[in-house]
Amino acid sequence: MKLIRNNNNEMVRSNGGSSFLAYGSRKWDAICHNYFKKSDIYPEKMHGDVLWVGMGNAYGPRNQSKNVKTTTIIEKYKNIIDNFDIPSKNWNIIEACAYSHEFKDEKFDFIILDIWGGILYANELNSLTDKYKKYLKKHGQLLTIKTLKIIN
Repeated sequence: MKLIRNNNNEMVRSNGGSSFLAYGSRKWDAICHNYFKKSDIYPEKMHGDVLWVGMGNAYGPRNQSKNVKTTTIIEKYKNIIDNFDIPSKNWNIIEACAYSHEFKDEKFDFIILDIWGGILYANELNSLTDKYKKYLKKHGQLLTIKTLKIIN
């Protein structure tokens, strides 16, 4: 397991999350649909400016409402970007680490934290939640995947 320091200078894992899972688009879309639903994440109801922290197979961005004005995606792994970017969608994709990337003045209506695969350490979740809250608009929502096992 590789370790990196997050924005609070804590050691966290960097195992690639979903980038190491096997992707079969139909099967993976069904899995994503289910874990988004169980996590109360409904891309089809989103609007305004949306930030996806983690791209996976781009299930969320591909299924967003037409009321979404801008889509920004932070993805660490170039192979994920190369495999799942849809140039005609005009997504703003930032190849960067979610733990170290900082925005200047951008604010979002929805921020979805979805960079983990398998398990999730509580300090990782808390660290990224605290980090990304500051990028929410006044009535914005920060959403996380609730189906992963959280380890303290």
